[in-house]
Amino acid sequence: MANEFPKSHFTGIDLSPISPREQKPENAYFLKHNLLDGLPYNDNTFDFVHVRYLISAFSEKEWRMIIREFVRVTKVDGIIEIIEDEIEPRNDGPISRLLFSALLSDLRSRDIDVTAYGHMIDMLKATQQLKEIKSEEMLVPFGKWAGRIGTLSAENTGQIFLTFRNKFSSSLGLEREEYDKLVEAWYEELNEYKPHNISYRFWAQKR
Repeated sequence: MANEFPKSHFTGIDLSPISPREQKPENAYFLKHNLLDGLPYNDNTFDFVHVRYLISAFSEKEWRMIIREFVRVTKVDGIIEIIEDEIEPRNDGPISRLLFSALLSDLRSRDIDVTAYGHMIDMLKATQQLKEIKSEEMLVPFGKWAGRIGTLSAENTGQIFLTFRNKFSSSLGLEREEYDKLVEAWYEELNEYKPHNISYRFWAQKR
């Protein structure tokens, strides 16, 4: 985006230091920051605020707080866009349901709002500072059977399963090696069941 629109300025924010160190355009900036600490910017700073894939990060109370922060730093007539996916795929197989049961159980134990997309419009309306609130849905496939998008969706989720290997293998009563084989089998299962989930896009304009 920064390369395509060189006259605009872009700021990325994440809890982890994921910004590329090389070949970064001069109009792109990165801030390692926890959103729960509030955004370190003045009111009405940005023309456009884009948020995505935080569905596994916040409780409903925290969502409401950070949405107020997104609105605060957006300029009047500016746009806010939020994109979140369902966590658990639809039409999936038994291995998938087993792995996702471990993931969802862990998230719920930490009071994470795993269905924030279901009441996102209500949370946006609650700010009383937005107009033209709209939404759309898109099907997102899982697995190599669906080409590049499906492969990336599967790899992203597979990395989550491996990152939490110790926690999930313990909750499922599996040894480390058994768990790794289960994840490998999950990749193959995706091509058999051809699952998908729904991605939700919300956008609104600040009054």
